[in-house]
Amino acid sequence: MRPDGDQPRNRSGRFVKTVESIDRDKQALQMVRHHVPYQEISDRLGYGGEQNVRRMIKNVLAETLRGDAEEVRLILSERLDTLARECWKVMLTDHFVVSNSGKIATHPVTGEPLKDDSVRLAAVDRLTRIIDQYAKLHGAHLPTTTRVELSQGDEINARIEALLSEMGIEEPTRQMLPGTVAGEVVSVAEED
Repeated sequence: MRPDGDQPRNRSGRFVKTVESIDRDKQALQMVRHHVPYQEISDRLGYGGEQNVRRMIKNVLAETLRGDAEEVRLILSERLDTLARECWKVMLTDHFVVSNSGKIATHPVTGEPLKDDSVRLAAVDRLTRIIDQYAKLHGAHLPTTTRVELSQGDEINARIEALLSEMGIEEPTRQMLPGTVAGEVVSVAEED
């Protein structure tokens, strides 16, 4: 950061990495490697909150510090693997319904202990979220696509036509331009 406290920005208004900010990010990554909580990293290094530390880690994963980023990705993967193993242990263990008196409830006819599947189902839900985080970490999520259906009489088309006319672009050339639209939006649907 500069002495006046403002971090330099580029032409588009985004922050520019300085030697100081790169050193701070590297220091934060070292702390992540040593399992220091994000809030503590923020407090020690002045990130202004746990969320900003998470954002920095996400940005570093996408930037040029590839060696450190890959190492952080491996550490986070190991953490997720550990959590997943714990979920599997819970799912593979029998759990029983316990009465208010602290005794294991039994079936009224057979006398067998009643199994409690809610604990397993909670572990399944947690494992699903862990798998989702793992997929995000490794870029396995596919982008969501949007489909737009068009029909005749679009107001947008009229505006495009007017702009093309103002620019002096002739009709044969207009047909060759990518992205010109002939129609109106009938529906927009997100596809997963």
